[in-house]
Amino acid sequence: MIARFGMEPEFDTLELAGQESGGNPILFVHGLLHGSWCWPAPWRDFFNKRGLTAHCLSLPGHDGADTGRRTLRWTSLADYADAVVQAAARFGQCPILVGHSLGAMLIQMRLHKLNPPAAVLLAPTYPAAFRWAAWRRSLRQPGLYFRAHRLGRPSLVIRSLQSCRDWFFCNKTPEEVVANCFARLGEDSYRVCLELLLRPKVVWRARANTPVLVLGAGRDGCVKRKSVERVAALYGVQAEFFDDMGHDLMLEPGWERAAARILRWLGDLGLVARARTRLSAVPA
Repeated sequence: MIARFGMEPEFDTLELAGQESGGNPILFVHGLLHGSWCWPAPWRDFFNKRGLTAHCLSLPGHDGADTGRRTLRWTSLADYADAVVQAAARFGQCPILVGHSLGAMLIQMRLHKLNPPAAVLLAPTYPAAFRWAAWRRSLRQPGLYFRAHRLGRPSLVIRSLQSCRDWFFCNKTPEEVVANCFARLGEDSYRVCLELLLRPKVVWRARANTPVLVLGAGRDGCVKRKSVERVAALYGVQAEFFDDMGHDLMLEPGWERAAARILRWLGDLGLVARARTRLSAVPA
């Protein structure tokens, strides 16, 4: 169930036994170095079984998706954001949007154009937060970061299971979860990283009336708590945190709690039937 972006992005809907057709669509947008694989089947099934129709977007150059006339290395932040717009345009009405990390920022960049019924920002980043994390880590391993810069390969900064854990997971995450993520991390746009490091602003002001939910991770190795709170403040909401989870909320053990919070919030907005939001088996 992967939506790949190219000149003509396509969407494949996972049909489940007993699932009612016609559920509201929900589109998941991944972050840097990740792909549509970061929204695993249990996560997607959670929403499919509760009256939503889940789709996953592969940004240009990820999961084999076309980059158009550019190579992945020089694909821009605007190219990524426009990919979200083009994917959303494939639906009759803009779907509910859920973005993780950089994916959350891409949704913010085009929120005024997309006007979705709701937007969920998971561990959202923004340029200042990205710069802080990159510079802080580069001081610890200058040679590694210089090599990644010289070769134009952002993925080189995640060189081991431990570095993958440090960036994306908490110290209690099972080794097999970290190893599976590390094995699937891909290359990303060098230009996007440069833009995030050098441009003082790319978005910022909230220019839409879309309801926004902001969820953060208490043990996030990429984005500081204050950064997530700053994003939430743009939309006049308060960020909510899962204190025992790392950056990749949808892959961490306990991901059901984050998914359930999203579903309850959508239920409060009337986008999911209330009968489907009763999740007594899922810890609050």
